[in-house]
Amino acid sequence: MGMTWASAFLHDATRVDRGGLNLITGLVAGIVIIVPLLAGEGAGSIAGGVFATLGALNLLMAIAARPPVARFPPLAAAALSNAAALALGTIIGTTGWVEVPLVALGIGIILVSASWAGFDSIGLVTAVMLAVGVGIPGGSGPAALERLVLALLGGFWAILGLAIARPILLRRGYFKASEEVQRPATPSRPSAPVPVPVSRVHVRYAILVAGTTAVALAISLALGLPRDYWVMLTVLVSLRASIATTFSASFLRIVGTIGGAGVALGLTVFIVNPWILGTLLFLFAMTLFATRWVNYGIYTLFLTPFVILLLNSVYPGDWQFAFVRVFDTVLGGGLAITVATLWWLRDRVEHTGPPIAGSPRRSPPEDPFTGGGRLRSARAP
Repeated sequence: MGMTWASAFLHDATRVDRGGLNLITGLVAGIVIIVPLLAGEGAGSIAGGVFATLGALNLLMAIAARPPVARFPPLAAAALSNAAALALGTIIGTTGWVEVPLVALGIGIILVSASWAGFDSIGLVTAVMLAVGVGIPGGSGPAALERLVLALLGGFWAILGLAIARPILLRRGYFKASEEVQRPATPSRPSAPVPVPVSRVHVRYAILVAGTTAVALAISLALGLPRDYWVMLTVLVSLRASIATTFSASFLRIVGTIGGAGVALGLTVFIVNPWILGTLLFLFAMTLFATRWVNYGIYTLFLTPFVILLLNSVYPGDWQFAFVRVFDTVLGGGLAITVATLWWLRDRVEHTGPPIAGSPRRSPPEDPFTGGGRLRSARAP
């Protein structure tokens, strides 16, 4: 007998997989992420370093998916799509309320296209970059071009860094173990992605996520929130293919964000030295990637101060980011839970089965941030 959604939620929310701890992966990720930021600081353009860091960070999200995207062609495509989405989002962010339908259209196209290509994890990260581009202040045509170039540099630097570290990661069994967990009895995939027929289920799932993200943006604009992309990002990574994983992702993200924001608040008030902030960013980046498969709440606990300190490197002493992050995360998580609950109730009434439920053949994409349907364990089937 399978677990009910409530018991599945409790299972995901409370389980800690100690075997998911990977310090070597965390160390590699920390080095890859911090180098662009240090380069920007050394060149006298910390803002440029931040955008290059975003390019590297989101490229690493693809390599850290289950199974990892470990070959150059899809990684290069991820670097290009991430940078293009950031630039496109920057332009969309200058259109006022018109950006709401444009965001829905863009995210829907990204998710469906990625599903067709067989790279759902890349699609979700690309959608996140679009949302970030929309929400970060200072949008304009020249700014979009600058962010495109910087994100590309960061993304391809991450590919180079991963290529250098690949022998170490292979010796640690990272790639091999990941693929065995995800595909225990399937033949190896061809070297190039094979287009997969996109079912109506996948299209409806993409529409649901895109529409909910657009609603999150509209609410943020109406409330005048200074960092509306945090609300959109929370919806993107929390609204999952079942009500149980949606509740788990939202709950753990909110709890981890509150804890991480408390840590970041103390640091941003008292620390303004860029080199000390850089050291802390390296430690948080290393820890968040080392613990990402232990428990999603623990991962978010380290992700939150990393993001807040990263922004603090551009806006020193702006301690309000901690409170804004918490409010936006609660708002986005609440919206994701509400939509998932309403859709679940609709299916219960109509007896049609959930439109975004998994199937034995191929279910809609789970969050690469959370591990493909298990929110804490790299070893979960």
